[in-house]
Amino acid sequence: MCRRLVSVLVVACAALVSSCGTPQSTCDSRCAGCCDAAGECQPGTSDAVCGSQGAQCGACPLTASCVLGSCAPRNTGAGGGTATGGGTATGGGTATGGGTATGGGTATGGGTATGGGTATGGGTATGGGTATGGGTATGGGTATGGGTATGGGTATGGGTATGGGTATGGGTATGGGTATGGGTATGGGTGGGGPQCSANGTACGVSGECCSAWCSPITGQCATAPAGETCATATLLNLSSGSATVTGSTLGATEDISLSCAGITADVLYRFTLTTAQRVTVQVTSYQFTPAVGLFTASCASEQRCVPGGNTPQFTMPYLSPGTYVVAVKGVSGSGTFTLNVTSSAPLAGESCEAPRVVTPDQLGAWSATSGNWYSFNNPQLTTAQCTVGTGLPVVHKLSLAAPSTVWFSFLDTSFDGRMGVYGPAASPAQCTASLEQCFPVVPSSSDFHRQLPAGDHYFVTRGNYQSLTSFDVHVASGPTAESCRNPALLTPGTPMTGTTVGRTSDSSACSAPGRDAVYMLEVPSRAWVDVGVTATGTPWNPTLNLENVIDYCQSFSIGCQTADAGVAQLPRRLLEPGTYFAWVDGLTATDTGTFSLNAVVRTIDSIPGATCANPIPLTLVNNTVTVSGTTVEMVDDGAPQCRSGYATLSDVVYSVTLTTPRTLTATVTSSDGRLSPILAIDSQCAGPTDLACDYGYSPIMVTTPTLSPGTYFIKVDGRQPNISNADGPFTLTVTAQ
Repeated sequence: MCRRLVSVLVVACAALVSSCGTPQSTCDSRCAGCCDAAGECQPGTSDAVCGSQGAQCGACPLTASCVLGSCAPRNTGAGGGTATGGGTATGGGTATGGGTATGGGTATGGGTATGGGTATGGGTATGGGTATGGGTATGGGTATGGGTATGGGTATGGGTATGGGTATGGGTATGGGTATGGGTATGGGTGGGGPQCSANGTACGVSGECCSAWCSPITGQCATAPAGETCATATLLNLSSGSATVTGSTLGATEDISLSCAGITADVLYRFTLTTAQRVTVQVTSYQFTPAVGLFTASCASEQRCVPGGNTPQFTMPYLSPGTYVVAVKGVSGSGTFTLNVTSSAPLAGESCEAPRVVTPDQLGAWSATSGNWYSFNNPQLTTAQCTVGTGLPVVHKLSLAAPSTVWFSFLDTSFDGRMGVYGPAASPAQCTASLEQCFPVVPSSSDFHRQLPAGDHYFVTRGNYQSLTSFDVHVASGPTAESCRNPALLTPGTPMTGTTVGRTSDSSACSAPGRDAVYMLEVPSRAWVDVGVTATGTPWNPTLNLENVIDYCQSFSIGCQTADAGVAQLPRRLLEPGTYFAWVDGLTATDTGTFSLNAVVRTIDSIPGATCANPIPLTLVNNTVTVSGTTVEMVDDGAPQCRSGYATLSDVVYSVTLTTPRTLTATVTSSDGRLSPILAIDSQCAGPTDLACDYGYSPIMVTTPTLSPGTYFIKVDGRQPNISNADGPFTLTVTAQ
């Protein structure tokens, strides 16, 4: 019967030569199945992809099916059946090559099929079963190679399966069990007496053979994996000379690992070992397919980088610790030959947090300079999302401080435009940018910054808008000793500082004071009223106090100077803009030295009720009226109301009132001491372009609005431009709703 089936298949293939054709291998001829258009080995057992012995895969026509890698004709009949080659067919069955088919069954090669079953190669099938190669199948089972299957079971290689079990290689399985290699399994168990699949085993071939390591896609048999096929057999690259170049191919290879940037395609693996930390660049070149390249740790469990696409994907790892790494070459799509180049060299100082440019802390009275550039740097993975700009790549500096210090940054390249992020303290290089301390905008018109930093490791990451050269100095004092402008002590608002000028040098002669001095740094975060004063303590002496606005590293100008009266020097209250200020405590004469207490009080404008539209003073109407007292003294000019637009005005106070029903508002302001010539306005928007009501003149001033809808309205009390008879002062405000 086998000879008869072969004869039938030969005749069928000759009749369907346009579909089967003469095998024309486009891949390795050792392929047990067929080769697809991409050169990959396929099983070749489906109607859509049919072929064997390395032939070109083909699709069978609708009148044929794929049998043993060849397209065989489908002869069918109805109402009495169709029989060819001596077959017998009844009840609509189809029989070829001497087979017997009844009840709609299909039999070829001498098989017997009843009840809709399908039998080939001498098999017997009943109740819808399928049997090939002499197997027996009943109740919907499937049997091949002489196996016996009942109740839906599947048996191959002579096995016996019942109740849904699966048996291969002569095993017996019942109740859903799985048996291989002659084993016996019942009640869902797994049994085997010959080759078995272990926990890490791989099913291989149609016989069910299980491989402990690798299954060849070409022979369908267990084999030793060739070099480059698996992580364990990755081809060794020797980087002792600093580079390695190899040619390879993914044709005929299998997929062993997945790359996040590639498709489900074959891959080839390489490995290299570093004995010292290195900067490594990996590049793949191919013009046959679109490759991707990735880097893994030694076990292939952790992907480090993945770059896809183009003809030459590549990446640079600025710093790789000693150890073994695996390079995977894979297709974004398709397969083909390629060239792989891997180079290694010493890490570039400043390219990564693991190999930063190191800044050495200054000694007192001196400072060190360091410069950075973008040339050859390539570390796009360094995360600086909290302080980043443009496309420039980062340059990293590291500063280790044993104690809190004042750190100055001076940018020497006035064409640089970018950002500097100060991060830390960091527990390790891997956490170098985890905590942002300050982000400095670096533009050509602003080149110096400073920061009080705590003890620990700090990282300075500089990025530009574009990939361009920049240089900068980092000045680091040995600690906040208050000895000079290079290392001033920090003056915290509201916290008196005790200090001394005894034993110090004279660094400043402001206020014409030649004595020894101490310097403190005051940070004003936003526009604010500031009070600074010093009081001599201990042995009586005569201090002076000088307040300076810092414009650059150790460059400042005086904005206030006061000599002590009875040991106390108090500067007049000043409205200061955001910035950095030096407070110098000096001796009135060359012999005036001693201890002191220095204090600063900072009241930011935004924190003062009524000073701005963002913080108005709310008014509560009681019996439709309210009267309050206020003053424009030590407030700020927030802009003139519309009725005095374009004229200089004094400081102002902003109030708000909320209406729940339609009303008119009447407001009256009266100067309490006659100094204020008021301007009074009511607005629906505090800084709106027009006023609902506005007037000005000599006190008192009254304004009335039209009927207003429910909502919140703003009342601004301002003053006319200062002159001999007009100045900021106290007032009384009355508001009535009608």
